[in-house]
Amino acid sequence: MKIGVLDKAVISKEQIRALADLPPKEILQAQLLGVLKSPLQKLVTLLNEPGASLARLLKARIEKEVEPAKA
Repeated sequence: MKIGVLDKAVISKEQIRALADLPPKEILQAQLLGVLKSPLQKLVTLLNEPGASLARLLKARIEKEVEPAKA
């Protein structure tokens, strides 16, 4: 094969090889989803961190107060 046609556009032999080397559509979609999900997941973690820190602080405080009462 020397040339091809894709969506009414002529593509070269190298472009055909590049297309042939692409992973299947499902794999590309999964990779794209992973790329998009990562920043969103980091944002959610960042937004939840102050509440989580407060919860850990309160839990530690309660545990510290309960220990002397047991003794």
